[in-house]
Amino acid sequence: MKEESRPWRVETVPPAQMPEVLRLATEIYTREQSQLAEAEQRRTTVQAAIELGLPAEYLERAATIVAQQQAEREVAQLQRKGRPGRWPALLVVLSVYAGIAMGLWHQADRRRTFPAPSPPYPAGAALAFVPPTAPVTLIGPCTEVDLSPYVTQRLDEPMLPTPGSDLRNLLAGLPGAGVAHRILHGIPFRLNGVVVVGPGEGFSGSGAATPVSPQVEGIAVDRKVKRLHFLHGTHWRARDGMQIGAYIVHYADGTRLEIPIRYGEDVRDWWVRSDPNPRVTQARIAWRGSNEATDRIRLYLSTWENPYPQRAIQSLDMVTGLQAAGRETPIPFLVGLTAEQESIVPTPAPTKHTKRPSETP
Repeated sequence: MKEESRPWRVETVPPAQMPEVLRLATEIYTREQSQLAEAEQRRTTVQAAIELGLPAEYLERAATIVAQQQAEREVAQLQRKGRPGRWPALLVVLSVYAGIAMGLWHQADRRRTFPAPSPPYPAGAALAFVPPTAPVTLIGPCTEVDLSPYVTQRLDEPMLPTPGSDLRNLLAGLPGAGVAHRILHGIPFRLNGVVVVGPGEGFSGSGAATPVSPQVEGIAVDRKVKRLHFLHGTHWRARDGMQIGAYIVHYADGTRLEIPIRYGEDVRDWWVRSDPNPRVTQARIAWRGSNEATDRIRLYLSTWENPYPQRAIQSLDMVTGLQAAGRETPIPFLVGLTAEQESIVPTPAPTKHTKRPSETP
C-alpha cells in the first residue's frame, strides 16, 4: 500500500532553506487570499443580482457578450495601429476571449457554487429527447398548455413583420369558432398564437427592425410531467449546434433546469428557402405549409423527457440565446406546448383462492 505523504514540520527545515520557505509561504498566502477575494466579489455580485430578481444565467450570458465585445475592440485597435506582426497578436486576443466566453457559457450548466435564494439546477440532470427516428407514442394523459397570456402575436399576423409571413394556414381545416386544436404526430396542441424571443430586436427580409423581447417568463404548467412536447421554429439560420434560445424549467421545489434550443438539433429556419436542409438530430418536422410570402414553411416537434417526473413543474421561461441583434440573427418562436403525465394503470385486485374439495391442506 502506498504510504500517504505528510507535510514537513518547520523545525526539520535546514536554516539555509528557511528564506526560500518563507518566500514561498508568502507567495502562496498572497495568491490564495487574492483568489478568495475575487471569488467573494463574484459571489457578492451574483447574490445581489439574484436578490433583485435577475437569474444567474443572464449574468453569464451578459459576461460572454462583454468578452466578445472586448475582443472586437482589441481587434479594432490592432487594425488601426497597423503595426507589423499584428496577426499573431490578434490570434492571441481572440483565443483568450474565446476561452473566457466558452468557460462562462459552460458554467451555466454546472451546479452553482454560491448560495442562492432558491436551490440550483439539479446536479447531473440528463437532457433526454425522443429521437426523430422513433415514433412518438403517448404514455400518459396530455394537457395542452394555454399560451394565450404569453403570446406576442396572433397566428394570422405577419412576423418580424414581413407582409404575408404568418402561420394562418396552420389553422386550415379547423373549426373557425373557439380555441383551435391540432394533433401532430399524435400530440395534441392548443394553438393560441406565437411566443417570439430574441436579442432585443429582429429584422425582416427588407431590413426593417422590430423590437423582440429577450425572454417570456412564467408560462404556467403547474403539474407533474413525464414529457414536454414543443411545437416551435426559428426565423433565420445559424451554424449547426449554435444555441439560439432555451426553455428554463422551474420546479415547484425551487430547482431549475435549462432545455437548450440549438440550431440543426431542435429547429431550422422555418422558411425552407433559407435553409433547404430538413434534418435535425433531436426533433422532427411536425407540420409543413405555406404563406403569401414564401411557398414552403415548416415547424418542428421536440419531445423532452423530464429527468425528475416526481417533481411538479411550476412554470417555464423562454429565453433568447447568445446571438447579438442584427440582420439575419436567429429569432426562435414557440407555437404550442403540451405536458404529458405518467401513465396511471390501476393494479388489479388480487383474486381470492378458494380451496377445492379434492385439495389437501
